[in-house]
Amino acid sequence: MQFQDAFTFPTPLSPETEASARELLRAQQMGQLDLLMGWVQQPERLGKLGGCATELQSLLSEAFELVERAPALAREFLEHWSTTVLLGRLLGPAAVGPGLIQCLMGNLASLLIVQRLRGEVTHGEAFFVTPRTLYCLPRGERLDVRGPGEGRVVWHFSGAECLLSVEGHSGPGLRIPLPLMGDAPVSIQPLPWSETWNVPVLDDSEMLGITGRRDQAGIPDDGSTGTWRPMPLLQSTEEAFHILGKLWPEVLDWARVLLPALVDMGGPENRSVRCSSSYGAGTPVFLTRVANGLEHAEDLVHELQHERMYLLLDSRAFGRWDDSRPEFVSAYRTDPRPLRGVHLGLHSFLAVNRLRLLALDRPEFKQREWRFQLLKSHRCNLLSFRTLLDFERPTPEGRVLLAQMAQALSEQHPLIERVADADMDQAFDTWMKQHFSRVAASGPVVNDAETYMGWREAAVLAARYTQHAGGAA
Repeated sequence: MQFQDAFTFPTPLSPETEASARELLRAQQMGQLDLLMGWVQQPERLGKLGGCATELQSLLSEAFELVERAPALAREFLEHWSTTVLLGRLLGPAAVGPGLIQCLMGNLASLLIVQRLRGEVTHGEAFFVTPRTLYCLPRGERLDVRGPGEGRVVWHFSGAECLLSVEGHSGPGLRIPLPLMGDAPVSIQPLPWSETWNVPVLDDSEMLGITGRRDQAGIPDDGSTGTWRPMPLLQSTEEAFHILGKLWPEVLDWARVLLPALVDMGGPENRSVRCSSSYGAGTPVFLTRVANGLEHAEDLVHELQHERMYLLLDSRAFGRWDDSRPEFVSAYRTDPRPLRGVHLGLHSFLAVNRLRLLALDRPEFKQREWRFQLLKSHRCNLLSFRTLLDFERPTPEGRVLLAQMAQALSEQHPLIERVADADMDQAFDTWMKQHFSRVAASGPVVNDAETYMGWREAAVLAARYTQHAGGAA
């Protein structure tokens, strides 16, 4: 496996290894794009798009025309992360409403429209039907169309002219000379941008067709509702960038490869509601707002670990990686999870805890709640490791990777346990018993025995696994 030494934690990326990581990501994205293009040929998949199916086929035809006439512009469309994300949302198994389909289609078409508006493509004719606001994600821009009526915009490009009309409006269309001039009824504005992370900050997750949110039902109000004032995302993520640059700069090396955008999910109702999400290697990271930059440093480490695992792991290393049966208690979720979810949780929270240990001298950790969260996530990791030990079927390569995580876990164990006091110990065990009960009430699970709460024993098992399975490294 490439980057085996970087599997558990981010390692420094030289220019050569960064280029290799980018090529690995590009190969994965192009493979996914090939799969999506194959799906376009399946009538049953296109059927879910209704009247937009023809529009999608026309849009892709325009892209493939560029392959012959302007290959650099075609690559800009086909190889950008937003193409696979938006196509995947359109063609995936989950239902997508008609209005959202139109938005996603418009955002897919936006780059092809911009290329023509700016005179970069002048050959042939092209038709697009889109909403009035489009997000050209490959160029970090937003398009807004002014004009009569309220329907969708119809773009008819022919040579050095664009005829702009509105669905349902009987008046004449507007003829726009190309390339676009400043007084045209189409404005193109840059999206908000994080100068530190060098990515756009998107404040409308619907442009991707993904909300990023999970159901927060059952999370108690911590008393801060109505009084809590989280920071703007640009400010908190900039703080997170500087924290990581000081404590763990290797994370920033991998962020350059894997992080294409940040998505602002807004300020949740209170401090207890904190969520981050991502959807595979090279996809945007969705974040709710927080009041402390270290929290977003943790969230970004967490999500980048998910993305790194999807990038680096040969899933054949773990025999149950593709087993989708939700039959395990995960310490990180309140619903039964497949074993893959336990893998992802352990891998990500090992790194979050490494960051917390590096930050242990910061003033946040003078507060009991920060130390309790460190202890809580560590013991959740012990539960996850013991679950994997009992139920996973790793290959020899998989045992080496599991041994890497076991070694990190056993090294962290004494450092983290020493921050706990008796009250924390009791509070965690009470929480964990309640968590087991909540998850088990949602469906049958196979790792709900009291033995999975033997923290010292789990740490010993991790140390032994490192000694035996790690020998294959």
